[in-house]
Amino acid sequence: MGIEFRQIHLQADEQGKTNLAVKDLEGVAQPTSASWEEVFECVLMPSDVKGLRILDVGAGASDAVCKLLELGAEAYAIDPRYRSRADLKGRVKKHNKLVSNKLRRNEALESFMESAKSRPERYLEASATEIPFPDNFFDIVYSRIAVTSYLDVDRDIFSNAVEECIRVAKTGGSIRFFPYMDVEPGWPPEVNELRIDNEREVVNRLKKDSRIKGISEEDVNINGLADKTLIIEKA
Repeated sequence: MGIEFRQIHLQADEQGKTNLAVKDLEGVAQPTSASWEEVFECVLMPSDVKGLRILDVGAGASDAVCKLLELGAEAYAIDPRYRSRADLKGRVKKHNKLVSNKLRRNEALESFMESAKSRPERYLEASATEIPFPDNFFDIVYSRIAVTSYLDVDRDIFSNAVEECIRVAKTGGSIRFFPYMDVEPGWPPEVNELRIDNEREVVNRLKKDSRIKGISEEDVNINGLADKTLIIEKA
């Protein structure tokens, strides 16, 4: 399969392998400043997070980690775009002009910038396929519109990102991905089909994995749109 996708030429074989590298998929991802309320709802964050170690993978300029820290969690965010927070801020502000809830997103952006400046050790430049934390470290590892929606375009890259999230999750911890098995509006049908096939294949493989205690799909309604969150429980 060959198709033009986000100004790059995408080729994929029957096993879901593409001609793209991790940096290519991270490059087409739109950085956002999703509010903590939206992020918490998407990933079904528990009401009491005090004392929990939590990782946001591909966090962008969201203020979710800022809020988690306020609530007493030991929270961290990783994103390859943290190499230049000034550039990230400019790109996000440009995108926010196009969205209906730009006021709340701009507020989230400013909270993120302030938190990242005052607590830089909590915001690390890193990729989902190379998470800079030890094994069995986090109670919750989550990703909103990063591991799924972008990295799932390539099966190997997606599988590697999922493996890293499982590695750093504690025994009894959970990994949460939003959205799951969704169709991204405006994307070529072939790309959405590829993404969904890759998600299905990797999840089916995990269902037979002794490291995994359980896998569930939870319905989530965001702004009137129905989606699903994938929750993987580590044995």
